[in-house]
Amino acid sequence: MSTKAKHAGAKKQVDSWKQKEWYDVYAPKMFEESYIGAIPSATPDTLKNRIIETILYYLTDNMADISTKLKFKITGVSQNKCTSQFYGHDTTRDYVRSMVRRGSSRIDGIFNVTTSDGIKLRISVSIFTNGRAKASQQTTMRKIVRDVLNEHAKAENFAKFVHGVVFGRIAQNIFNITKEIYIIRECRVRKSKVLTLAEELPDDKLAEIDEFKPVAPEVKKHRKSVLKKLVKETKEAVEKETAAETGKDADKKEENSEEKPDEDTIKEKKDE
Repeated sequence: MSTKAKHAGAKKQVDSWKQKEWYDVYAPKMFEESYIGAIPSATPDTLKNRIIETILYYLTDNMADISTKLKFKITGVSQNKCTSQFYGHDTTRDYVRSMVRRGSSRIDGIFNVTTSDGIKLRISVSIFTNGRAKASQQTTMRKIVRDVLNEHAKAENFAKFVHGVVFGRIAQNIFNITKEIYIIRECRVRKSKVLTLAEELPDDKLAEIDEFKPVAPEVKKHRKSVLKKLVKETKEAVEKETAAETGKDADKKEENSEEKPDEDTIKEKKDE
């Protein structure tokens, strides 16, 4: 067979990339349906259940959110527009590595929670201390994390709980409680993942009037924290007593100065 016949019989390759179209992906209502990005696909049917990532900074324009990655799952396609649902978030490895230091403790915990509207999530929390915490202190701090997450999940719906996780409000709540146990450098909800199917997730917008309310679970008292509190209370009591005595001395001096006659008055009486 000649070379011309071979070339004539060979099939012409088609560039599959040219057959693809670009589809715009938008965040759910809890993130104000912000534009996430564009994704290519040959047919709209292949887009459903695909995961797309973005940086929280692109939605908020806040440099403090540059280390937070958001994950969204595509749930529907209409023309060239894709709707999505929150699938989870993660923290960049560079940021986590920067928080780990020699001579300190990193306390990790992974917990499954269920929100008030029945949505299941898996939450990973990391606490970074300034020194080496004891095993008993670490156990207490993990219990605090578990209790705070469960109380927030029971009291809040999916949209409000996700906002508290992503924007650090729940982490700040944990930080304010655990710092009484040991000196904390930072607390962060490092990772989250939605365990419920995307089709079952509610697409609710977070109400502007909803305010974040911190919780305060019962905390086991450690010897160091109790002594620290006693020293602080004793110091404040001593300062109050000192201030009160100083005020009394000042009042006595004023009274004595008012009762004591002037030298001119004494001279006048002698002349008389």
